[in-house]
Amino acid sequence: MAQETSTWRGLLGQIISDAQERQRIADLLRVNPITLTRWANARSKPRAESLRQLIDVLPTQRQRLIELITNEYPRLFAEEEAWQEDIAPLIPSNFYTRVLNIHTTSSLFLRSSAICIAVLQQILAHLDPTQNGMEVCIAQCVPSQSQVTPSNVQQPRIHSLRTTFGRGTPPWNNHENQIVFFGAESLIGQAALRGHYIAIQTRDERQRLFPAHATALEESIIGLPIVRADRVVGVLSIASTQPHFFVSTCLDLAIHYAELLTLAFESHEFYRIQDLDLGLLPPIQRQQSSIANFQLQVTQTMIQAQQQGEPLTRPVAELRTWQEIERRLLHQAWEEA
Repeated sequence: MAQETSTWRGLLGQIISDAQERQRIADLLRVNPITLTRWANARSKPRAESLRQLIDVLPTQRQRLIELITNEYPRLFAEEEAWQEDIAPLIPSNFYTRVLNIHTTSSLFLRSSAICIAVLQQILAHLDPTQNGMEVCIAQCVPSQSQVTPSNVQQPRIHSLRTTFGRGTPPWNNHENQIVFFGAESLIGQAALRGHYIAIQTRDERQRLFPAHATALEESIIGLPIVRADRVVGVLSIASTQPHFFVSTCLDLAIHYAELLTLAFESHEFYRIQDLDLGLLPPIQRQQSSIANFQLQVTQTMIQAQQQGEPLTRPVAELRTWQEIERRLLHQAWEEA
């Protein structure tokens, strides 16, 4: 067993003694592996932003790292945590009761949307009580065209995720109606592929790591996969107008809300993480022409199926339309590459 260390540099040294882990961390931080060794040996001093990112890429060591880093840099997290003191550190117990009640009393048709909307509204009320500006959304895996019904036993390959629910406080308005597809180029896509959260604490960091879907509104953003064991249904995304928002209390709460969202989905909606084969998709602005007039496209899909003697229910027609839009967007991104 590794000896307990009293400094963050010592802990980092233990972690990066594994060459593969050292390379993984270096890739995520966009630094040379030698730089990590120099930090661990106290031969160089990392920037404050690099220390915050280091905590994010080592979630299992997060609390210990925060304690040790604070010993050397006592003011590093003080500013971020001060304004979080007014945020309750736990999800209210009566909200858990409310979600369980929705889960047990709602019809199968309404259960998912009722739980998702309730959780998103609760996140806004809990994490942004003074309405400084927050956007929350859920992006779900888009089933492949080989899977139309839950009874299909094939293991589909998932090529994208699509927003299905969203809410926001100003400056995010009318977010409920915004649909976006996400692939491997996005924070949401990478969170799904890795099976653990990714937190971006500044706009510059977001622009550097995930420029395709970056906007001028969010300063910090987190993507949290909604998982059961090794299966993922989608990703909860929370964006804030405040930098370094997802530390301490707010980070813990975001993780717990993502866990709570697993109650909103049926087993067949979860896909093995190893079956995710995400493609690259165009930026938000270049997706809208394909998504516009969605209901008209659904109607056309139903008419065509009727003419071919294969009538479709509206839910199945909607799924096929989303799959066709996904196909066009993947092809569009391939042509633009």
